[in-house]
Amino acid sequence: MPKLFDYSLTDAQEAQLAITILRSKRPELTKRARAIWLLHEGVPVREVAATLEVSSRTTIYAWWRIFQESGLEGLISYRPRGRPYAANADYCEILHLALSVEPSALGYKQDGWTSKALRHHLEQETGISMSDRRFRDLLRRLNIRYERSPGRPFSAAKLEALEDQLRRYRFPPPLSSFKPKPYYTWKPKK
Repeated sequence: MPKLFDYSLTDAQEAQLAITILRSKRPELTKRARAIWLLHEGVPVREVAATLEVSSRTTIYAWWRIFQESGLEGLISYRPRGRPYAANADYCEILHLALSVEPSALGYKQDGWTSKALRHHLEQETGISMSDRRFRDLLRRLNIRYERSPGRPFSAAKLEALEDQLRRYRFPPPLSSFKPKPYYTWKPKK
């Protein structure tokens, strides 16, 4: 069966690809150049995709098309299509502002931020809706992690109620053995 595409290269293109494969400091460019070189050597597209661990053969075809149209410069500037992040600089600034205060200060009934509550708050503030997975990816990119907080000290009313309960015991445990309940919240890494 005859080939659908002619993957032959000129001598100048071969030299250019060889130099790129050997000397490029950009791994994505090296991978694309190797794909073009393997196609030129007669390796089937399916094998090229498997060898270079590219998930789709259409990506290999796209690299070949771009190389034919724009040369190596096209492979350098190639950006795969995909939905861009909805979070812009303003969104990230509001996110950091929200993390700097407790949720209770903003009218929420919880001690620490959960990703769902934080995402909901930011959606109310900015109008930008994100899935939970996309939001967690954003937090990871911004170096924000979920960590345990030591808990708030008991209020005077809570301490008084605890003391009243302890007076009922014959041998009450010391009040210092009661610690505030810790909670988890999102915080920037230090």
